[in-house]
Amino acid sequence: MAEKTSSNADPAEPVIVEPVPFRSSRRGGGRRARRAAAWCGILAAGAFVLALAGGLWFVFTAQQVSIHLDPAPDALSLSGGWPTPRVGDHFLLRPGSYELRAALACHRDIAHRFEVGAGVRREIRLAFEKLPGRLRITAHRDGRPEEPLQAVEVLVDGQPAGEVAGEPLAAAPGRRRIEVRAERYRPAAAEVEVEGCGRTQAIVIALTPDGSGVSLSSIPAGAAVKVNGRPMGKTPIELELAAGAHDIEVGLERFKTWRGRVEVGAGQPVALPEVRLEPADGRLHLRSRPAGASVLVDGRYVGQTPVEVEVGPGKEHEIQLTKSGFEPASRKVAVAAGEVKRLELQLTAQEGVVHFKVEPPDAELFVNGAGRGRVPAELRLPAVEHDIEIRREGREPFRTRLLPRPGLPQELKVALKRRDPVAASGAAGTIRAANGYELRRVAPGAFLMGSSRREQGRRANETLKQVRLTRAFYIGIREVTNREFRQFLATHASGTFKNQDLNRDELPAVMVSWEQAALFCNWLSVRESLPPVYIQKDGRVVAAEPLGNGYRLPTEAEWEFSARQGVSGRYPWGDGYPPPAGAGNYADESARGLLDAIIEGYNDGFPAAAPAGSFRAAATGLLDMGGNAAEWCHDFYGIDPSQAEQEQADPSGPREGSHRVVKGAGWRSAGIASLRSAFRDYSAAPRNDLGFRVCRYAD
Repeated sequence: MAEKTSSNADPAEPVIVEPVPFRSSRRGGGRRARRAAAWCGILAAGAFVLALAGGLWFVFTAQQVSIHLDPAPDALSLSGGWPTPRVGDHFLLRPGSYELRAALACHRDIAHRFEVGAGVRREIRLAFEKLPGRLRITAHRDGRPEEPLQAVEVLVDGQPAGEVAGEPLAAAPGRRRIEVRAERYRPAAAEVEVEGCGRTQAIVIALTPDGSGVSLSSIPAGAAVKVNGRPMGKTPIELELAAGAHDIEVGLERFKTWRGRVEVGAGQPVALPEVRLEPADGRLHLRSRPAGASVLVDGRYVGQTPVEVEVGPGKEHEIQLTKSGFEPASRKVAVAAGEVKRLELQLTAQEGVVHFKVEPPDAELFVNGAGRGRVPAELRLPAVEHDIEIRREGREPFRTRLLPRPGLPQELKVALKRRDPVAASGAAGTIRAANGYELRRVAPGAFLMGSSRREQGRRANETLKQVRLTRAFYIGIREVTNREFRQFLATHASGTFKNQDLNRDELPAVMVSWEQAALFCNWLSVRESLPPVYIQKDGRVVAAEPLGNGYRLPTEAEWEFSARQGVSGRYPWGDGYPPPAGAGNYADESARGLLDAIIEGYNDGFPAAAPAGSFRAAATGLLDMGGNAAEWCHDFYGIDPSQAEQEQADPSGPREGSHRVVKGAGWRSAGIASLRSAFRDYSAAPRNDLGFRVCRYAD
């Protein structure tokens, strides 16, 4: 460009600049530039077309997915597949697998996998879970915040959450009901707004005692205290007891245990009167040789030896022992408080002399069932009743009961009769079972069973009826003893009753169930190769039908028929009440203080069970058909509705039932009703006055 200037030009006039045309020094450069610009335009247009096509392809092949999170997250990401266009809560996603991750303060992170398929529109709704809070709970007794309670159970919204101890308890955020429970305190509760977000909140709850304090002291001190059987410490003591009634024991060695009951109210302290403990009784173990002596302590009957009795401490007590056939013995003894003293007295036998004159002279003598060898010319025996039996092969045995008398010799003359071959075969007389148990033959016959409505003491179940027994049978002469029953069941124990021993060998076996008695009969049958009468059916012991000739229990009709043989009257001894001396073993004067009811003025010398066969035999030779032990019968128990004029042959009771008939009185029987031959009882369980005897058909 050229400028035109003039030295003398007017400064106010504008300067005019004129353009000058440009000419390139290089020929052909403009044409190439134009070509390059054209290609750039083509490429740009192609790229735009491709991008537009790709976008259209993505839009037409992707699916819309709606994702709603409650509450809105602080951060959200999707992984998997193509980059994800998003418009608000809506995402365009190609088909495939994706993982959604979201985070929000004070909430648990969300990780959610999902699938996107072709042509399927999806909507995903997820909610954040707020992080739980932590509760540090402290419980204390109302009014004593400085004494936190331990072993306090915590419930959150009614659900167990742990105990107040150690680490804080986790709780979901929101309004929660917190309840605490502790032994001897009333439950307490509080409403708490749990903040959550892992924050720890302190909660203090006061508990009101559900009871009160009980103060207790004793003389002497140091006694052990139990409340409702739980040891609590020693006196003097302050107890915290729940409201209600409590049993308290205060015990100290060599002193009697004090027992009381206290009523405790909530918030009402109790001061019990001072407990003054009394010195404990001493214990005296008394034995005698031989055993079975009646014992009086200071004139009070306490049982038969061996016996243990409590006696007051610090004074002498007079001990008296008496036994039939022995000299009385006495001793004075003192026992210290809590002391156990043992005393054994040797009883001096009172003896009498018995002279024997026996034909034939080589016969054998048995005293109380024990063999004494060849009959001696003279024998000294204790002055008590003895069963005397004299036997010889081929001769009828001789049996009697003998009471030797001191200073008064007795003579027994016996001539044994030759045995009748018919009787020897068992068609008459007695037989012995394989274990030596004796049974007496009873001929068939008819009798009036039961009792009339006019009979004093009659019970409604004693239906009067005509009965005919068509078959001869054998019935046990006496009740089965403990010794005999233990041959069958070695572990059997008849037990004791108020210091009275029922388990000695010679006593009747009691505490025997009907099934055990029946199986004992089967045991005897098997030993003699006889068909057992009883069988197992549906888990029960029942009788086979018809009854075979094995050993069994007597039917009620057989038992009553046997008891009434040779007796005119309603009792086994005849008529008249109370029974005459020696009639049998019943609840007598010797059982005064042992039993609630006794027969006034009657004394058989046995407070409880007596050795089987201790009393005189009935006309049939049977022993203890009245007294000693009541007896199981074969029959199920029932009340017979038949008429008295309808004769029944060989009745054996109902075909089924839950109880069995029990006949006869026992050592606990005292009333007019229970001593009669017609008396009927029943039982489904063993008793300490219930035994049995054995029976079988003679043919």
